[in-house]
Amino acid sequence: TLGKSRIGYRCFSNLSFTRQELNINNNINNNNNTTNNDSIIIDNIKLPTVELINNSIANNTGLKGLFSDSTLKDLHNGQSMNLESLKEALSDSYYKNYIDSFKSQHKDASNNPIIGQYKNLLEKCSINYDNNSYIFDLSSNIYNYYYFTSILKSRSGNLIKPNANALLETNKISINNIPTSPKFLSLIKSSFNSVEEFLTLLNDSILSIKGNGNTWVTYNYVANSKTYENFKKLTIVNTYNNGSPYDLLSNRIQTGEEFNNRKNKSINQDNNSIRSDKHTIPTIKEAQKVNNFKFNSHPLFAIPSNPSYYLRDYGVYGKQEYIKNVLASIDWDIVQSRADSN
Repeated sequence: TLGKSRIGYRCFSNLSFTRQELNINNNINNNNNTTNNDSIIIDNIKLPTVELINNSIANNTGLKGLFSDSTLKDLHNGQSMNLESLKEALSDSYYKNYIDSFKSQHKDASNNPIIGQYKNLLEKCSINYDNNSYIFDLSSNIYNYYYFTSILKSRSGNLIKPNANALLETNKISINNIPTSPKFLSLIKSSFNSVEEFLTLLNDSILSIKGNGNTWVTYNYVANSKTYENFKKLTIVNTYNNGSPYDLLSNRIQTGEEFNNRKNKSINQDNNSIRSDKHTIPTIKEAQKVNNFKFNSHPLFAIPSNPSYYLRDYGVYGKQEYIKNVLASIDWDIVQSRADSN
């Protein structure tokens, strides 16, 4: 489906470019400076780099203990294709208003200024009601991939393709690779009671996704309230397809009351006998009068469940083996530093 949508979009995009060249050449000269500036910004959009992944690809080693060389290269090439498709989409006038997401660098929860630009784009998509699902999916795919690969480490160990008997085996969670920071361990225990329960829930959440999706560990806290200043928790969240761990839907609530007013006005003008519900959606400012604190949620890492991540190296019965190797490959020092920075 994704492939078809890309092909369909590219056909439309090429026709759009041709139409612009043939029919509105006079407008090109008038907006030449703006177009050139936008082209420079688009050309400079790039993927966030992960040194371990880049070195593994350059050395043709794969990510030892997790991915073969061919699988890692295919996954990374997929991100390069997403980047080119995103640039192509932003070059179309329909998506022109989204280019400014990449005009400056803003660090996100990972303190990476490049990935912060993608977060800017995701947030901008969430507050607009136009048809922006195409660029949202591309950006979210890149964003989610970074939050997976950026917390990995290489390790020794051979890749195994289990047979059908693996479905009958009792799953045993390994606790050999666990966080070492006393502060972060305390946060895990206050959130999940124990490291074992945390890893078990994380494993089961990943396993529960049938198809494409990500399992996230997020850090949640209240930022501006003395009453709730000690409310700091980790949560495990599943998102599906190219979903985001951020509560981006809340941005749309800000315009909910305006939308409701427009709807009521339209109904009255049409003299429709059916009247809408008088209940209105409060704005964020109105809601904050009741709840005057800000609840923040920042992603620490993601683990993808897409079959493309495990089928080639682990086979159709190998998802649990893949999860086991992922959990053994997490660099907890990176995860802990992200929690500390927030």
